[in-house]
Amino acid sequence: MAERFELLRGHQARVRQRMAELQQSLDVIDFKVGLYEDHLDAGSAGTLWRDGPECAPNTY
Repeated sequence: MAERFELLRGHQARVRQRMAELQQSLDVIDFKVGLYEDHLDAGSAGTLWRDGPECAPNTY
């Protein structure tokens, strides 16, 4: 019984870790979507990432 419990605990820990990694990825995607949306609204989306993959937050 203890062996099965430890297997479940290990699986639980791996799933929690993967969920944290996925949340970090989603946070980055959400930021990029918001940045792109801001540039669409400002009419400047055509210049976004033109000279590279810079993803700095708006400062204007």
